[in-house]
Amino acid sequence: MKISFAYRTAYQPNLRFLKEFEALSIYDWFIQNWEALNSDDYSKVLGTEVYGFPIDIKIEAVEQKKPSFLSQLFNKKDTNISKNNLSPKKPEDFKALLKILEEGVYCNEITGDKNCIKVATDDDEIELGWFVFTEDYSLKNKEKVNLWFNPILPTSFGTQGIKLNQEVPVLDIKGQHEGCTYFLSSPIYDGSNLEDMTVTKIEGIRLNNLLDYLKTNPINKIEDVLYAIDELNYLKFIAQQLDSNDLKTVLETFASHPITELQDIDFKTHTLSDIKQMELENNPEKSKVILNNHSAEISVNSIGEFYNYFLFIDDLWIEKNETLAKSILYFGTHWDL
Repeated sequence: MKISFAYRTAYQPNLRFLKEFEALSIYDWFIQNWEALNSDDYSKVLGTEVYGFPIDIKIEAVEQKKPSFLSQLFNKKDTNISKNNLSPKKPEDFKALLKILEEGVYCNEITGDKNCIKVATDDDEIELGWFVFTEDYSLKNKEKVNLWFNPILPTSFGTQGIKLNQEVPVLDIKGQHEGCTYFLSSPIYDGSNLEDMTVTKIEGIRLNNLLDYLKTNPINKIEDVLYAIDELNYLKFIAQQLDSNDLKTVLETFASHPITELQDIDFKTHTLSDIKQMELENNPEKSKVILNNHSAEISVNSIGEFYNYFLFIDDLWIEKNETLAKSILYFGTHWDL
């Protein structure tokens, strides 16, 4: 069956990396790749560098060196063993595997069963997570994992629109149009990036009404929403400074001059021209905006190597992509899958 390895990392433009394998179980997948995962070759298996790998085995290892001629002749154990020839002992079962991972992988939290292993970790700069899960887990948890299997979001949308049942913070001022729009915010301001992310909802607008709504309404603070309101106000600021109703132009400017680079600056006391002249640490060429009729995906390079990730979807897009939309909301409010 399919075994998936997923890595949640702000070193990826869309924060997620996934690779699929064939194996009988999670345990069998680890056993098949055991030596590589315990060596510097681990990334050849996983497909990317993952913080915490290779697995650091601190338990009994198995000698791989061939016995010398004399030891074979006299049936004696060869004691001339180099530690470099030791190969990590393979766990005997899933329980032993989990114990080795708990002891041999740098992590803040690890939970697991035979269908899914979840690891929360950090690299002293940002919070990260990696997961190994089965095809059965995917089928039973589509509303959690669907986004991971959609690196490119579909462009299809409906005509009536539907709302999701998941509760998320809602802006206090409702727009004057039909529908609703969700805003996923996953930025890097400090090392608590997976705690800072959120999804907020704007009632009474669809994506094509976003700029009009932002420019004509105050975007007020919401309890327990740390940064998303600032980001919406920054979009408002850019739209007003550009005097533009073109959403792609506004989003591209938002991506080229990240708010995360302006943490010690009150952008409202400056002009956009001032900000454009500032020496920021991001690389605008690495940022990307994908705008469709009812969805917008913004990947923002920041501080050189990190990516902020923002996503808008409205109720017409949700109508045709309901399971994926639920997965997006889960991704924006939970570190795991």
